[in-house]
Amino acid sequence: MSIFNSDLLNEYKTAFTIWHLVSKNDSYGGYENTWTEGATFDGILSEDNSTQSVIAGIEQKTQFFGLKVEREVPLDFHSIIQRNSDGRFFRVTSGETLKSPKMSALNMRILSVEAYEPTDFPPPEPPKQPEQEEGESDAES
Repeated sequence: MSIFNSDLLNEYKTAFTIWHLVSKNDSYGGYENTWTEGATFDGILSEDNSTQSVIAGIEQKTQFFGLKVEREVPLDFHSIIQRNSDGRFFRVTSGETLKSPKMSALNMRILSVEAYEPTDFPPPEPPKQPEQEEGESDAES
């Protein structure tokens, strides 16, 4: 069975990863925050072009989106997610805004999310450089 039980919607789905913040004692009387990668899920992200979102985006210098996911995906207010295709982060800014009824064949709920720039996340892995063959040089003679 497909994610949203619709071939049209399935063409627009993208893979996302949920990130969890874990706090541990640092044995000096404080604590240390670390981020751990959680479950992956499929969702459909669309830009929110409503007047309220455009005004809020200008004031807060951010973008707002609607995220369509299955009802069972465990996302709460301020959950952090990452789009796997480009590594961009988003933060959930609402609870359940809209949810399809359980009797519906469309297994979906819609959440509001904003573009998010995490400050204390693990650094991304550097892109792999293509290997040069022996005898090649970067400078031309």
